[in-house]
Amino acid sequence: MTKRHPDSPYRIGLANLSATPGATRDLDVCLPLPSQWTNGAVSVAASEAACHLQLQALSDGVLVRLQTIVPTTAECSRCLDAVNTEIPIDETQ
Repeated sequence: MTKRHPDSPYRIGLANLSATPGATRDLDVCLPLPSQWTNGAVSVAASEAACHLQLQALSDGVLVRLQTIVPTTAECSRCLDAVNTEIPIDETQ
């Protein structure tokens, strides 16, 4: 796992990423999941998530792909039983 940046756990240093377009760097990081991340019906059920990041240098910036699975919990509106599930995330920005 990669160490977190001291200013923010969501900042990733790019010093080791070559400036050559097409250069990639793969990272495995553990990011915090604040309990405030909820929509009122579904809440995050873990304090952190293991994430795989792929950073790719472009001629005009960096393309980032994040892959993770976030455990969630909710309550059935009909029977009020707990509903636990995982949401896979595969996002590119």
